[in-house]
Amino acid sequence: MMRLFLMKMTFRVYNITMLVVLAALILCSFDYGITWDEGFRTQEAYRLVQYYKALWSSEALPRFTGNYGMLHDVTGYLLQFISPLHFPQTRHVVTVIVGWLGVYFTGKFAYRYWGAMPALFAVFILLASPRYFGSLSNNPKDIPFATAYIIAFYYLAKLSRSDLVHGYRNVLKLAGAISLLISYRAYGGFVFFGYAFLYFSYLIFSGAFTKELMIGALIRFILLVNCAVLFAFIFVPQMQVGYLLYVLPSSAAMISLLAIIKNFRFANSFLSLFRNLPAWLKYSAVAVMVLSITGLIFHYEWFGGIWNSLLRITRYKWQGAILYNGEYIRPLAGLSPGYLFNWFFMTTPIPVLIFLLCSLAPLVTGSKHRRLLLMLWGIVVFPVSVVLINHSTLYNANRHFFFIYPPMVLLAVYGSMYIVSKLKSDRTYTSVFAILIAVLFFDPIRFSFANHPNQYVYFNQLKGGIASAYGNYELDYWGNCFKESLDWIEDVTSNSDRVIDVRALPGGPSHVVEYRILYEKKKNFNYVRQYSQSTHFDLALVIGPVARYQKMMASPRFIHMISADGVPLCLILKGKDYESLGLSL
Repeated sequence: MMRLFLMKMTFRVYNITMLVVLAALILCSFDYGITWDEGFRTQEAYRLVQYYKALWSSEALPRFTGNYGMLHDVTGYLLQFISPLHFPQTRHVVTVIVGWLGVYFTGKFAYRYWGAMPALFAVFILLASPRYFGSLSNNPKDIPFATAYIIAFYYLAKLSRSDLVHGYRNVLKLAGAISLLISYRAYGGFVFFGYAFLYFSYLIFSGAFTKELMIGALIRFILLVNCAVLFAFIFVPQMQVGYLLYVLPSSAAMISLLAIIKNFRFANSFLSLFRNLPAWLKYSAVAVMVLSITGLIFHYEWFGGIWNSLLRITRYKWQGAILYNGEYIRPLAGLSPGYLFNWFFMTTPIPVLIFLLCSLAPLVTGSKHRRLLLMLWGIVVFPVSVVLINHSTLYNANRHFFFIYPPMVLLAVYGSMYIVSKLKSDRTYTSVFAILIAVLFFDPIRFSFANHPNQYVYFNQLKGGIASAYGNYELDYWGNCFKESLDWIEDVTSNSDRVIDVRALPGGPSHVVEYRILYEKKKNFNYVRQYSQSTHFDLALVIGPVARYQKMMASPRFIHMISADGVPLCLILKGKDYESLGLSL
């Protein structure tokens, strides 16, 4: 009884700690800049609202690309009407709350299986990872999906045998998490594959494998799919026709067919033969079954959910160029297979990489958590393998794969636990290990505090830090530092009653400056689009080779720069009409 009380108290302490973390994250969110596609996403949210106001009028249908659901954008759009904050801040608060939920469930996962200290360590790692921390406020596309991904896996791993056969509570929670996945990204339904494989593997390998149980499992799986989609397709309007014309009738037809098979006597003989197959044939049969069932239900391409979810991300035709290893390349022309691995290697804190490798040891030596570790490695490796095999379009570092970082952190937590378990007999070694962790985490934590709010330009010491990445890789691809630039200009011109003309030079997401002036309603600011027109201040986002920006900094036009560890992120230059302001800097 006392042990149960202490466990509840410990989890209560965890919840209180996480509420403090949430408050801190919300306060920090006000410092971040607007992202380069928030204007477009806001317009899409407006169109979706008008689409429903017009009772599903096709003329008001959002120009949806098929990759992202509208849940996050619609939430931010609607809350702006009751929020006392200006629009970018409202969106950032929504993003950080959703991102915090991902951190919370990552810790909750560790708490459920390993205890309070691993849970707090998992939260610590996520917050001490500059790239992830810096994205919690100003990445409204990848962070919500990462949150939904870890929540879905939490409930997937939580499913017990009773849930798979008899219960509905946890299954419905999983359906809700998958709904969020699809509502944030249309291809998020690939989690259904993991659920289905777990579901049918248990049924086939359990001793109670009967015809009634198998048919019941199939029916429950089909119902789960429909429960998940019913909410999700509100925010992915292109799914609606496919769902009503294909998924719903297919589901009803399959349930009817299963009811007919249930009365066929030969089914019992077939299942009896199936039980005697070797294990590898059973697993193969499960894989074929899962792919066949989901393929039959989700064969309509515009559905954008399950069967085509694994292919949709590979079909995105992004035509831009990215700076990678000192050269401009186009993702559609083909990226190196090591692109994604290299970005994780360069931007993940060193101790996380070490502990991640250590988590492989229990798979070889044996562990009571081996099945759980295999599942964690599976949800990390599977999506990465899919995009590598299909040569998917990737850009802007590894942000498209932030969703695998919380599972990576959980593996790293277990890797650290494995090391401690080997050292616990010697307190000296354990103390040295604790000191080593503190030393290794010093650099990312220092970087986060010293360069707030530009944490997401972090590169670890294996790469040589941001100084070595400068000119070789894109740094501030979101244009986050434009906020600091405009704030600096506003500060130095606070005594002027003139309208300040500002423009962003070509080479980066220049419209971000326009968004900030528009949405924050900065008084006495005017955004100038034309390159040849006179301005007071010009902003140059530093995302390319260094020669151009070194020339700018050496010119008399250079005034100020926004930097991280001394590396320039944005340059503020004198415009043609700067002298008319009469400033003395």
